[in-house]
Amino acid sequence: MGLGTNALIVIGVFVFVFVLTILASVGSHYFFRNTYDKFTKYTTIFAKSGQKVAEEILSLKGVFDIQVEKVDRHLSDNFNPKSKIISLSPEVFENNTISSQAVASHEAFHAIQYKTQSKLLRFRTWLVPFAGVANFLLVGIIVISILFTPFSLFQNTPLISAFIVVDCVLILFQGVSAITEIDASARAIRYFKETRSLTKIERATFKKVLIAAGSTYVSGFFSALLTLIPFIIIISLNN
Repeated sequence: MGLGTNALIVIGVFVFVFVLTILASVGSHYFFRNTYDKFTKYTTIFAKSGQKVAEEILSLKGVFDIQVEKVDRHLSDNFNPKSKIISLSPEVFENNTISSQAVASHEAFHAIQYKTQSKLLRFRTWLVPFAGVANFLLVGIIVISILFTPFSLFQNTPLISAFIVVDCVLILFQGVSAITEIDASARAIRYFKETRSLTKIERATFKKVLIAAGSTYVSGFFSALLTLIPFIIIISLNN
């Protein structure tokens, strides 16, 4: 099989993977936003704001050195272990909807993961700088390949091997991130079931919001996996 045929195969796979990753990313974010927006219209029977829910979880778990604060950015909710602050967007901080309680409790259990020294969270935190370097190297490898050795994209070269190694670091990071997020959501779901702070119907909708949020991280993991396919095909075609 000549280089021309190989190139066509690789280009076809590149296009397929690119379209698939875009669809996965856009689809998962749309799924989350649609689910989140839908359940911002439903309040809970106990009428607690996201702030109150997060603070109550921390208190019941014996965590008193983490603050819950409001930030003026839409859907920018996060827990920062360095500052020990749970940042909640205005609609999550103030409202007592299913969506606000789901997001607030999810972030609260990230704080619990931190306080209980969760191996998952510690491993993800350790991987963060490596993931940052990997992202930088990945872009560098692609730029060098296109500008200086364009045909290397269709041949088994050291650059291709380097891309695979670097991408594996990102796959590991995305996988650990997805599992960490799922664990925080599972803890939140279990908490509301055990405390009976929500009705059965509310728990079902609460779970839908967290599943939708988790889908964005799962999508990121599978997108990172998909990017390996063209390069594995390049190696197989040239062996």
